[in-house]
Amino acid sequence: MKCYYNGQMIDIEQFNVTSKSRAFCYGDGVFETIITDAAGFPRHWAAHWQRLTAGLMALQIAVDEYFTSDFLLKKIQELAQINAPNVAARVRLQVWRKTGGLYTPTQNGADWLLEAQPHEAFVGEKQTTILAQSVHLQASAWSAYKTCNSLPYILAGLERVRYAADEIILTDTAGHLAECQAANLFWVKNNTLFTPSLQTGCIAGITRSWLLRNAARLGWQVQEICAKPDVLQETEIVFGGNVAGVFPIRRLHDWHFRGNTPAVIELLTQFYE
Repeated sequence: MKCYYNGQMIDIEQFNVTSKSRAFCYGDGVFETIITDAAGFPRHWAAHWQRLTAGLMALQIAVDEYFTSDFLLKKIQELAQINAPNVAARVRLQVWRKTGGLYTPTQNGADWLLEAQPHEAFVGEKQTTILAQSVHLQASAWSAYKTCNSLPYILAGLERVRYAADEIILTDTAGHLAECQAANLFWVKNNTLFTPSLQTGCIAGITRSWLLRNAARLGWQVQEICAKPDVLQETEIVFGGNVAGVFPIRRLHDWHFRGNTPAVIELLTQFYE
């Protein structure tokens, strides 16, 4: 397997970080997970680039002049074709602040790593879902971006495994629905698509952004809201979505969602791809 590290293609086994790396010590960076088609072209690249640059700006990390959308697009295609030839690839682009300082950085330049591997799509429904009790989200200047500190989702994952659930939904500190462990949350009622507001601390997901822009094409109105879990009791269709696709959620605790979710998922998949 190959990777790109600061613009140079190397064997992935050659990559290493020092004990002083700010990504290693402080989680001081952002990343994007990107799915390509079989030709290596990244889906929704413009949205990924926009979120990446916004996240870097929020963290005040400065990239080199050569680090442009066109440059990365070419590198992603090259790497995907090498590591995952003729199949869809899962690409991770991570950018972090250069070494220096303790909590206070001594410089704001960037190191970056680009990886790619064959993508394994998730197919299926989430039959059992729980609400996270061990961790809650809170909105911040960086909460909408995918930072290198993923502790809330790690702790939520441990809780999900402990209760043998298929999925877990996180809430914010006020108890509002926020997102799934690794996907945004959506529900449909009366031809309206609902999704939690970014004020809950959820990620500004690529699928979320796409649905907000294109819901009208699916015959839906859109509302971004702060809502308590009880709102789902009167909902027929609930699903999660990320760059890998969308998946139905069938049950949360004792609430069953029996709407025609497969039809909705099929429709979403057709438009999304």
